[in-house]
Formats: sequence, C-alpha cells, structure tokens
Amino acid sequence: MRVQVLDLIKEYDGVRVVDIEGLFFEEGRFHVLMGPNGSGKSTLLEIIAGLTKPEVGRVLYGDRQNDFASVRKRITLVMQRSYLFNTSVYNNIASGMNYRGINKSILRERVLKWAEALDLNLLLYRNVKTLSGGERQRVALARALALEPDLLLLDESTANLDPESIIIIEKVLKDFQRESGTTIIFVTHNVFQAKRLAESACLLMKGSVIEEGESKEFFNNPHSELTRGFLGGEIVY
Repeated sequence: MRVQVLDLIKEYDGVRVVDIEGLFFEEGRFHVLMGPNGSGKSTLLEIIAGLTKPEVGRVLYGDRQNDFASVRKRITLVMQRSYLFNTSVYNNIASGMNYRGINKSILRERVLKWAEALDLNLLLYRNVKTLSGGERQRVALARALALEPDLLLLDESTANLDPESIIIIEKVLKDFQRESGTTIIFVTHNVFQAKRLAESACLLMKGSVIEEGESKEFFNNPHSELTRGFLGGEIVY
C-alpha cells in the first residue's frame, strides 16, 4: 500500500509539531523516518495510523487514494511500548486475528509461524507478565505480522531492547517485507539501524521534511547540511 501525505499540519497547544507539504511512501518498500527527539516522527506515524487527526491536510492510501476508514483493517501499528493482555503469549499473538474473525485453523497456523520466527515458540503458554522487555516486544510484533497487513507502521519498536531481540526483530522485518511486499514505515533515531534497514529514508526536524531519498544517496551523499550533521552525530535542531 502506498501512502501520500499532503499539506499536513498538526499543532499541540499552539505549537506546530508537523508541517509537511508533501511526502510519498512508495508501495512495497522499507521506509525509515529519522530525526531527533521532538521532530514529529511519532506524531506523523500516529496520523498515518489514524490515531491522531491533523488540523489541516490529508493522508491518502493506495492507488485509488482512499481515506483511512476504507483501509484501516489493512494497517497495523507497533509502538515502542505496545499494550499486551494479561494472558499467555499464544493468546496475545492470536488476539488481533480473533478480533477480525480469522478462521481458527488459520489463526493457529499463523501464531505458530510467527512464534517460531521470533523465537517465542518455547514461551507460547507463559503469561506475558513473566517476559523480558525484548520478549514482550517480539510478542507485539508477532501479533502485528500475524494480521498480514498491507501497511506496517513501527514507532521506535526496538528502542532500549537487548541486542539479541534487536537482531531477531530486524531480520524478521526484512524477511517479511521482502516476501510479502508489505509497505513498512519504521521510525528510529538510530542512524546505524536506519542504514541496515532502509530502502528509502527521510529526515524530519521541527515537524518538517529536511531531506528524503533513496537509502544509498541519502546516507552516502546527503544534500542538506542538517542531514550531514545529523548523520555525523552532531547535535542539530
């Protein structure tokens, strides 16, 4: 699913946190949104996910330029601290599919598939309250992938996790995107992670697009001085 952001403005208490004239996420690619804290990355993702309404502007989905209501079941969001139910890993992975009425045999097949992919198969019948932070985040991701979305949104979904979980999650996401053709928009402030994952990249600062482009050009030959500073580890505002 492709995504178009047009003339988007979002404000909180009179402060403009998103101000984007146009931004395009091509279908079937791994897109990375970068920027310092407070740059508007999470707010933009929440708008695309239908959780936050902008003051001005539109987000269009797919070739027919649909609105959110017509495509909401094809979109899944994984947040930095995703909510999990006080039950087993199995039931949490299955919860989204139960909500959407997916056949029980298909449901079980998908639960087992993603539990294995994310190294959760030995934890399936443990309560999620007993899991580590990295394990819990893998459960949240398994739940999202089991829905087989056309658009997967991830907001700092590996922040503060152990290296083992980061390696597992990154591999699963790259394999999933390549095999399914799902459009992924991944928010991170980690330049090294962005380089590992991105097919295209975009830098936001103060809610506006500073630079966007193909991954190789973006990281190896940035056009903006602000982009060069951010990628070089400078403190930029």
